[in-house]
Amino acid sequence: LNEAFGYFAHVNALQRDICPSQTRFEGEIIAMTLDLLNADAVTDGEPVGIVTSGGSGSIAHAILAYREKARADGRTGRLNVVKPETAHPAFDKACHLFDLELRIAPIDPETTLVDVDAMASMIDDDTVAIIGSACNYGYGTIDPIEQLSALALDRGVGLHVDGCLGGWILPFGQELGWDIPVFDFRLPGVTSISADTHKYGYSFKGTSVCTFRDKSLRNSQY
Repeated sequence: LNEAFGYFAHVNALQRDICPSQTRFEGEIIAMTLDLLNADAVTDGEPVGIVTSGGSGSIAHAILAYREKARADGRTGRLNVVKPETAHPAFDKACHLFDLELRIAPIDPETTLVDVDAMASMIDDDTVAIIGSACNYGYGTIDPIEQLSALALDRGVGLHVDGCLGGWILPFGQELGWDIPVFDFRLPGVTSISADTHKYGYSFKGTSVCTFRDKSLRNSQY
């Protein structure tokens, strides 16, 4: 890996005319991530993704996409996002940078999972997305994504699953028969997922992938 990286460390990946294979590499990385996250289960959209500079970058792109989609839909209020208190601080940073109100839902102190009822009470007409972790950094626990999916569909908001830590390892645990709940695009309310290739994808820092249930959400930020 060090040898391969050394060949291209001087190159800006944006210069596709110099390294046209970069576009192919990016497409393959996105395709592998979408496959791992069961994007083939999506029947109501065209799943896509982007390669980012790390987990915080993927989270920032997701939050920006939700904000821009809401603005494109004509929503003019002070938009907000609702996250569990165990969710990554990158959500705090992204909301600060993109001028969204961040609402923090408590967790159950016994299970360390987000209190879904409390989260539901924080959603209003200006909420663009809710957050669930699979898994979170503090405890390594997976929020009840299936319940959050149902909540997102019921309230008409997006659901971002932060799989930056678990996105490239939990699917393999599921394949091995471990008792890991469904957290990916098989759930109809999941609209975006972040998964870090520079963790259990075993790539160099920093790379991550932010995936979207439908290209309209990704494209809203461009």
